[in-house]
Amino acid sequence: MKILLKDACVYDTVNRINGDCMDVLIEEGVFVDKFSNTKNVDEIDCRGKVLMAGGVDIHSHIAGGPVNVGRLMRPEDKSVVWGREGVVRSGSGFSVPSTFLTGYEYALLGYSFVNQPVTPPLTAKHTHEELLDIPLVDKSCLLLLGNNFNVASYINNGEKDKLMDYVSWMLHATKTYGIKAVNPGGFLSWLWKVDKIAPHEKIPKFDIEPADIIKGLEEVSNRLSLPHPIHVHLNYLGHPGNYEVTLDSLKIPKKRMHVAHLQFNSYGGDDWSSFSSAADKVSRKINQNGKISFDLGQVTLDNTTTMTADSPFEQHLHKLTKMKWSSRDVELECGAGVVPYTYSKKSPVNVIQWAIGLELALLCKNLGRLCLTTDHPNAGPFIRYPRIIAWLMSDKYRQETAKDVRLPGKKTLLLSIDREFSIYEVARITRESPARILGLNPVGIREGGRADAAVYDLEMDEVDKSEKIEEAFSRVEYMIIGGDFAVKEKRVVSSKKGVTFYSRRELGDESMEKEMRDFFRERYSVGISNYLVDYPGIVGVDAA
Repeated sequence: MKILLKDACVYDTVNRINGDCMDVLIEEGVFVDKFSNTKNVDEIDCRGKVLMAGGVDIHSHIAGGPVNVGRLMRPEDKSVVWGREGVVRSGSGFSVPSTFLTGYEYALLGYSFVNQPVTPPLTAKHTHEELLDIPLVDKSCLLLLGNNFNVASYINNGEKDKLMDYVSWMLHATKTYGIKAVNPGGFLSWLWKVDKIAPHEKIPKFDIEPADIIKGLEEVSNRLSLPHPIHVHLNYLGHPGNYEVTLDSLKIPKKRMHVAHLQFNSYGGDDWSSFSSAADKVSRKINQNGKISFDLGQVTLDNTTTMTADSPFEQHLHKLTKMKWSSRDVELECGAGVVPYTYSKKSPVNVIQWAIGLELALLCKNLGRLCLTTDHPNAGPFIRYPRIIAWLMSDKYRQETAKDVRLPGKKTLLLSIDREFSIYEVARITRESPARILGLNPVGIREGGRADAAVYDLEMDEVDKSEKIEEAFSRVEYMIIGGDFAVKEKRVVSSKKGVTFYSRRELGDESMEKEMRDFFRERYSVGISNYLVDYPGIVGVDAA
């Protein structure tokens, strides 16, 4: 297939292209400077329209156990329903869409890659089955280890090489891409009735602290040269005054750490009545610390579904809201919880949370370390990304929203920040930054690069119109993934399968295989043969 995207306004931060109008040529799945011949070229008039590379989502809960629980426990979430039409399958769900609908909606937003941030090892098979079911976009998933009993034991005993061999084996067994730590040590402590634990407090029954788990797993990630840094959901998430714990946690890594949904860890105040933004304090430290990257976890003021491996927090949220609650532990590997939640425009706490995420973005000095997310669906569904983009690009829109929700101005700095993101900066935080942080080595729109291209119906004289910005980014005019059309004239036209990537690792010590077989016979409720993942469509990548 040959495609000519004619006279497009290209925004490609990898190659420093800032709105230059040019022809973009695609042949045999890659960008080319010229066609091999001029026969059978599909020419698309993109005059004045915005063209970017495919979007990359670094943190979105799209598959696995908690996602399915969210689907099952929330029949009221089925406000979005797609019927079957040609190659397009049916689907439903607003905050927790079904698998096929997830792929279609990401393609309509102009995205081509999504990272599933939480994979309990025991449920990796099921997670991969769902990921393979999601069409069009490519995927990866992270291995959940921050409360793993074996990890804590090896760190407690000072067995660094054993820890590395264990993590290598687990990555191989589960076909996962990198390491995730959720509330490190928090679930292990919760089992002994400790509701929350700070980075430098002792974990019950162990002689280690959460900081030791982060240090140990960060060292393993670096020694194994994993493409993505350790991905951490910090302790004290969602609690008033947690910014001090956040500042303490930012000092822990020696080389690199990605902090997930930072909005939830940037809170001031002593309780909910004094709750306020501490985004300025957190941003100041982030801007000074080149070891840290982060994603937003931007609140969108919607009725949504919270889901996390932070079981203590989900219990806390259940007690606050009295909403239905699901909780489970997974063979002492981790815990998980699901609670529906409405971010109300009438709640001072919720509107301050909304402001905090925007403050973190607007105060960020190095956009190469910032990624746009909602922690889907925890702070809101990913289909709200266009609205967040409009908030970031338009101070007027932020001011109007703040007035509508009656934002308490004394508890946040948002109304005093007049920065407006450009389209180029939006491309940075939705394309290049998440791709680089994930270790995907983006090449952008240049010869030989994989042809992922999103064409938006947005012209330069419309960038100051918030409603037009949101409308344009909500539904691409054209989406090309791997050289094939996924969306044409704002309609999904394909259900082509994507690929799931994992980090291919050589096992350092073959005795770990035998040790794990013995361990499974003694401790697990499943056989090791039912634990190992081996599916076609999962592709290994080598060390960074």
